[in-house]
Amino acid sequence: MDDPRKERMESELSQRLAEASERYGPTLESIDAQQSMLVDELVPLSGDAGMRFMATPETVVASVGRPVTATDPDALRDAGIEGHYPMSPHAIAQVADRLGLPSKYTRESISSGIPWRRDLIAHAMTEHANNKPQTRVLVRRVGNTIRGVLSDRYRRLDSGTIARSFITAGSDAGMRLLKADADDTQTSVEMIYPQVFQIDAGRNGIAWTVYGARYRNSDFGDGAMSISLMEIRCLCFNLLVFERAMREIHLGKRLPENVRFSEKTYRLDTQTTASAVADTVGQLITPDAIQERAEAVQRAASTEVKLDDEIKRLPSLQKGESESLIAVLARNRIDEIPDGPLTRFKLAQGVSFVAQGSNTARRRRDLEELAATLVN
Repeated sequence: MDDPRKERMESELSQRLAEASERYGPTLESIDAQQSMLVDELVPLSGDAGMRFMATPETVVASVGRPVTATDPDALRDAGIEGHYPMSPHAIAQVADRLGLPSKYTRESISSGIPWRRDLIAHAMTEHANNKPQTRVLVRRVGNTIRGVLSDRYRRLDSGTIARSFITAGSDAGMRLLKADADDTQTSVEMIYPQVFQIDAGRNGIAWTVYGARYRNSDFGDGAMSISLMEIRCLCFNLLVFERAMREIHLGKRLPENVRFSEKTYRLDTQTTASAVADTVGQLITPDAIQERAEAVQRAASTEVKLDDEIKRLPSLQKGESESLIAVLARNRIDEIPDGPLTRFKLAQGVSFVAQGSNTARRRRDLEELAATLVN
């Protein structure tokens, strides 16, 4: 006879998934549509004909194929002029890194809102570009904004087609949409298999668990495309994202001078990758994989740890996140984390619960992947 708790959780899960299908439909449409909005240009980054930069009150504007002279500096401030485009913070950091400037300082300066710091970054990038040997980059825009400055070996793929392949393969395997996110540089789609599994986690109690898959990608050089196995604790929906079953680097042969010449390669590479994604998803959640994950949970739940020592081993946790984790563990609520002593499993659930309160979807995904390292 089925445990009534399992039936209740599967009912609640079914309701959550029904709401997700309606809630994230527009996000999936935007992921699909973004590909048609991409504009790619191969241009010199440095050298005499290289890109030039000038700060505005909002961001840094780049000239692409239209160098600005000392007699015409204000022209660059008009982002509407052809060849003059505002840059996203990510694209600015990419240029800084390629020119040998510290990307962390660049990001902090751009986000600081302090005019002289933004002016300094724009001036430094222009001077470095002007005095380095000519190099070529792929500038990728959406509308009027540069979102990525990439290698001229960047492997262009139709992410909309690949995301659809992931969703179709997941649906064919019995999975349903859980969540979809899209920001300026990354997209993510999550699907789960709507069956609750019961894992004996020792002194941490019963772990009511569901499994699924996450697709994560960037069209702008902000991370490789990946497919990962997900594990979710039903009581609090803490999510752990494990090692990537597939990881695709967007690097290939050098692009030809006219990007349109590579459309055939673009279509073939997309088809090949979409097929590999479908194969990976179809083989991701198997009885052997579920058994392996259950055994990993049991090992982690049998390993007690000291909080101070573990926090030192998680340097990527930010100060506020560490404080939130300590508070969650002190509350010790069953609807947030498992019962019982502090084990690696319980600590992982604590990190994942903190992830749910992250300011951005990207940070949530990063913390969920960090949490999973405690249970591997």
